[in-house]
Amino acid sequence: MYPQVLLDLIEQLKKLPGVGEKTAQRYAFKLLEMSEAELELFSSSVVEAKRSLKYC
Repeated sequence: MYPQVLLDLIEQLKKLPGVGEKTAQRYAFKLLEMSEAELELFSSSVVEAKRSLKYC
């Protein structure tokens, strides 16, 4: 149905709490709509939060 790379992205998004198949698909398509600059900011924000913050 979808290319494998998209299926892989959906599977990763489903690992987030409260995210099922349909929500993961919506998130994946939203990410694909974003510009590369927006995606770069998004991904760097996630990486920076992971590096800078501790989970309690």
